[in-house]
This record gives sequence, C-alpha cells and structure tokens, in this order.
Amino acid sequence: MQRIFQAEKNQSNYGRSDLFQREWLPAEEKGTNLDKSFTVLQFNVLAEGLSFGPDARSPFTPTKRLKELKAKNTYGGFTSVKHPQICFNYQLRRWRLLQAILYVDADIIGLEEVDRFHGFFLPMLKKFG
Repeated sequence: MQRIFQAEKNQSNYGRSDLFQREWLPAEEKGTNLDKSFTVLQFNVLAEGLSFGPDARSPFTPTKRLKELKAKNTYGGFTSVKHPQICFNYQLRRWRLLQAILYVDADIIGLEEVDRFHGFFLPMLKKFG
C-alpha cells in the first residue's frame, strides 16, 4: 500500500490526483436474491505499449513503427492530456490502477489492454486476494 500512496503523492504534485469516482449500476431483476449476488469489474488499463513516452522502455520488441512513435513523443496519441510524462508513467500508473481495482473489491475482474499482467497485476492481485 505504501507504493500506492507514494504514486498518489507524486501525481498530486501536478494537480488533483483523486481517483475518478465511478457510479455503480446494479443489475436487478424481479425476485433477485441479494445473498447470491456478486460484483463484476471490467477495466481497461491502457497498455503501456500503447501509451509509453520517449523516455520509457517499450514492453514490445522495437519495430520501425514503435521507433517512429517514440521519436514523435506521442504517448499513444493522447495529445490533450496534461502532464503526460506523469499520467502515462507506468511506474506510477500501475500502482494507481491497482488502487482503483482494489477499491472496487469485485468478485470477478476482467482486465483489457494489459501488457504487464504476469510481471505486475497477477502477483499483486494474488497478494491482495
């Protein structure tokens, strides 16, 4: 948890760093037994390989196209994001993503655009149950 708090602190130096508050929509049907309910989280973590900056090491084998993107400093084309070097810094962002996932405390988690699953998310999610 200390790394999550440190990432939040580092990001707060550039403005508000609160997690986005999500509104949960319950799926209710007539006769639903709440004792048998469960929570599902579907989360797009935005793959590091699709958002890395010029100073980051790509998780993919370098190709001509990746070298061109890196040279343009595009951060995956997200050109209107303030402070992309902080927002897309995977070393910070991965801890904030984990914080958002753990906050929900879902029974079933579906992650997409994950290129660091075995090296980060799997061991961390196992650690937190």
